[in-house]
Amino acid sequence: MNQVIRIYPNVPVDLVLAFDEGKPCARGKMMFSSTDGRCLFVPEAAGRLIQAKLNDLRIRRGDRILITQFEEYTAAGKEVSWNVVRAAVACGQQADGSFVVPSQPGAASPPGPQLPAPTATPQSKRIVSAEELWARFDRLEELIAGLQKRVDELIADRY
Repeated sequence: MNQVIRIYPNVPVDLVLAFDEGKPCARGKMMFSSTDGRCLFVPEAAGRLIQAKLNDLRIRRGDRILITQFEEYTAAGKEVSWNVVRAAVACGQQADGSFVVPSQPGAASPPGPQLPAPTATPQSKRIVSAEELWARFDRLEELIAGLQKRVDELIADRY
């Protein structure tokens, strides 16, 4: 039996499509299959929206995508929307043995090995942009450098 992908609000689901289109299922659901044997089940109306976005983006089987269910609470109640984006291809060796390099010589590639997608948790509150993550990373580097300098000063004072 295939593993069912669980959707958490505001947490993207990373998958590589096994088929060009979702498959209508029983009980008003639509199924999207991934190449690694996982299946994503969504309400039929959401499935139609997702399929329309896949078609608009010309996404086909074998393409890596991120699907996100957004929930927002307003005075009128809970509003649910869906987003589909083509996921970026990581530079480096791929699962099929091929090797992806930046498109321009000297173009920056992501540092370090590509990490697997984070596991979705109900505690996740929002999606953070790449720019915000880099800003946080830069700030952490500054803090670590400051701590290292302070530790060096304390050690020098002690000995």
